[in-house]
Amino acid sequence: MFDRLLYPALVFTFLGTTYFLMGRTSPELWDLIPGLLSFPTMALMEYLERRRPERPEWRENAGEAVSDWIHTLILFPVVLKVSQLTAALLAGHGFGFGGFHLVINEWPLLAQFAVGLVMAEFCFYWIHRSAHTFGSLWAFHRVHHGALRVYYTNAGRFHPIDLWLTMTVYFFPLYLIAFPKEVMVLFLAANVVTGLLEHANIRFNAGPFNYFFNTAQLHRWHHSEILVEANQNFGKVLCVWDLAFGTWCAEPNHKLGRVGLVEGEGVVPPTIRQQWGEPFRTLRERTQ
Repeated sequence: MFDRLLYPALVFTFLGTTYFLMGRTSPELWDLIPGLLSFPTMALMEYLERRRPERPEWRENAGEAVSDWIHTLILFPVVLKVSQLTAALLAGHGFGFGGFHLVINEWPLLAQFAVGLVMAEFCFYWIHRSAHTFGSLWAFHRVHHGALRVYYTNAGRFHPIDLWLTMTVYFFPLYLIAFPKEVMVLFLAANVVTGLLEHANIRFNAGPFNYFFNTAQLHRWHHSEILVEANQNFGKVLCVWDLAFGTWCAEPNHKLGRVGLVEGEGVVPPTIRQQWGEPFRTLRERTQ
């Protein structure tokens, strides 16, 4: 029972707490809520990864832990904010796409949130899939896939350029339509909690939620060193577009092997300085 309830309990508690706090704080402070809630959530995940790991060997630090923590706790929030500002600038925040936001604003908050999330996930799906298709994008995205284990701190392990581009595309439709701030904060909250959970090295069974959310049971396959397995499950929060475009993968009768880059891709070094320089070195070698 615990295995089945863990995923939905964490997701909906995080979202419900965010909504509760939004109703009791000033709108100027709303953007801080998801980030503040991430700390007790990560503390709980640390505990659960120790007590009930999906893969005990993924608890072993291969020298990348400090880099992953810095990426997740510091760099990810900073680049995320820059991406939001970029998306708002490109979309002309407040334009509302021909007044469609006037219609959206009449809907219940939950309906606005659901529609905005599905729209944003469509954009994320294609920019993420493109990062696995085009070499120039993959040179930056491979930093994330260079991890040799999947655990909750992987959630922020991205090259800044990869993260900035991906999240700018992700946020763009929300700013184009000019969704209200309540939706934007709930959207951030959903990304924080599911982003941590999709990488969590915790033993659980999301059951039917695997058909709605991109859970760790799905996302671990995306980190496989086998290319046909890695080129699936491109969603961020949801897996709706993976189901629609035939890239949804759940293998209950097949054991996931090693994770990391596919054979011949080399390795991604563990330090931040090396990881940030790696894409430029890769692109330079390709042009020589």
